[in-house]
Amino acid sequence: MGRYTSLIEAAILADEGDALEGNTWQSFVAGIDGESKYEGVIRSIADTLGASLSEVDQFMAVSNATIDALTGTPVDEAEQFLAEDLESIQPTEAGP
Repeated sequence: MGRYTSLIEAAILADEGDALEGNTWQSFVAGIDGESKYEGVIRSIADTLGASLSEVDQFMAVSNATIDALTGTPVDEAEQFLAEDLESIQPTEAGP
């Protein structure tokens, strides 16, 4: 678990514009395509774990709601956005 945590932390630092010199994950994070290194890393970890696209979208929705609440959005508003986001995600998991 610590491995994934340190990878996510490196992605967040990169998205915030911090240099990753000396960071174990520097090369990996630099190789992530797209605007958000954080989202790219989450999708990479999810792929490794075998998570479905809808599970990734659910994780991202919860993560975004948490960030909103921590950065000043009223909690009830963040919860409303989260509920709307989760409701709009169509399941992509294989059936039983």
